[in-house]
Amino acid sequence: MKKKILGVLLTLVLAVTGFGLVGCGGGNNPAPGPGPRPGPEPAPVVSYDDDTTPVAIDETGLLFDLWTQERMEEDGWGNIPDYNLAYVYAVTEEVVDLVIPAYVTDGENEYKVVSIENLVFTIDNVDDFNYTGVNELATGIKTITIPSTVEWVYGLADWYNHQETPGDNDSWVEEPYYLENLESIILNNRTADINIYDCFGVLCDAIIARESPDAETEERIAIFLEIINQFCTHDEENDLYYLGNPGNPYMLLVMAGLTYRPDDEFAEAEELVANVNGNCKIIGGGSFDSSAVTEVILPNGLVTIGLNAFNYCWALENVILPNSVVTIGDSAFAYCYALESVILPEGLEAIWDYAFNDCNNLEELVIPTTVKHIGYNIVSENSTVLYVDHDLAEELAGCGAEVVYVLKTIVDEAEEGVYPFDYRSVMVTYDPEEEDNVERVFEHDGKEYYGFCLVRE
Repeated sequence: MKKKILGVLLTLVLAVTGFGLVGCGGGNNPAPGPGPRPGPEPAPVVSYDDDTTPVAIDETGLLFDLWTQERMEEDGWGNIPDYNLAYVYAVTEEVVDLVIPAYVTDGENEYKVVSIENLVFTIDNVDDFNYTGVNELATGIKTITIPSTVEWVYGLADWYNHQETPGDNDSWVEEPYYLENLESIILNNRTADINIYDCFGVLCDAIIARESPDAETEERIAIFLEIINQFCTHDEENDLYYLGNPGNPYMLLVMAGLTYRPDDEFAEAEELVANVNGNCKIIGGGSFDSSAVTEVILPNGLVTIGLNAFNYCWALENVILPNSVVTIGDSAFAYCYALESVILPEGLEAIWDYAFNDCNNLEELVIPTTVKHIGYNIVSENSTVLYVDHDLAEELAGCGAEVVYVLKTIVDEAEEGVYPFDYRSVMVTYDPEEEDNVERVFEHDGKEYYGFCLVRE
């Protein structure tokens, strides 16, 4: 049984949530002391904000891939309002403490920096993504300071394909590389959304592959725990690991620890409550993936539920999101088979792909009027219905719901042809061509709705 739980933990923690050689700026931060529910004593909040003045690209020491609005439209990405986008691809000069700017300018356009792609490789041609070798200029980096504009971080580790014997096409080998001197990642105190899912999973795997390639399962887990305890702050009372800036190590929750991993997958869950620290703004990607948690207490101030954050939490029955939550990431609550109730707050803006997919006990989801984006298959066919009180006609076609109920007044006031958009009646749904004796108006919570069923091909 012990070997089984270790194997499950290794797979989940290393491949899904993985972590390594990063932290909150000080490897010896003490674990927070016990505090009253709903969490431990909050860490001190420090003042650390983005400098929003655009930095000239040739003064950054970085190589960027720049996407103007025109280029994005030409490549089929659509028009992104307000700012053009910039991706960091490489360090172009030797640096120890790397500070990523929030905005850069090429003298003509200003760009918002949204991604750190792969500092560990030498980039010959950004347009062709031609990685030719290990970027030696990056190996001395000890700290990376990330502004709140950055949404994704990659490139702290990867596998480098090269020829063991130059010129010999049969001698290609694969070797893991990572930023070997990296000590900490410092997040901005206003960070709203950063996804570490890919970055740290590959990083931890690369470290073990380089330093202990023959380690057995238990030894690999021990190495992992040694890494994470050295570079994260561990809330021992709740067995949660946090990453943040030096004054606020609780900003980003990166892993729920051994307490939350069952002896047997899908074992009968005990009452297992996770208290998230009051200063936490982000539940990181895969933090609770496949855990046996039955309840999660989320603080007001939380902004983002990351990719796969509660994926396969089969014992989780009810979720109440605080009013501060703005984004629910891809597959955040997917495969939560016991989930029966979710209260989405006003203020929520985006629900991304598969967020509640295969939550087959979730009968309904009321979409707040602040939601601007609904992803693909956010819920499952033939299980969940959506109630929508505002105009989301263009967002709903692929939502995956069995039925979408749209507020009657919204449909009545819409221009001709907008509704039933990409839906048609397969039950008692709104169809102005039908006879008067066909029921087409439904009541829910004192409001009148038209019901639409998705056309499935």
